[in-house]
Amino acid sequence: MVVNNIDMIINDYENKIISIIESKHDKEPVRQGQKLTLTKLRQVLPKKENGWIIRVLVIRGNYPYDTATLESIDGTYKKHVNKSQLIDFLNGKSI
Repeated sequence: MVVNNIDMIINDYENKIISIIESKHDKEPVRQGQKLTLTKLRQVLPKKENGWIIRVLVIRGNYPYDTATLESIDGTYKKHVNKSQLIDFLNGKSI
């Protein structure tokens, strides 16, 4: 059994996007148990369900997050962002 602490789940009900997010420092790895759980969530949750998008992401960066990287847990998406873009992303805006 694996017990996980997921850092954030954002339910953007206006844009119909649920984001399951784990936050890590730049060099901090996603631990084996977290990777197992987040990967399984990505596999069992459809990418689109009744018009909703569900995504599983890792945000990598260091306080005060002048720069960060958004990565999908399956490695198919990776985007480098600045602080303003990260705030926009977390507020549900397209970046």
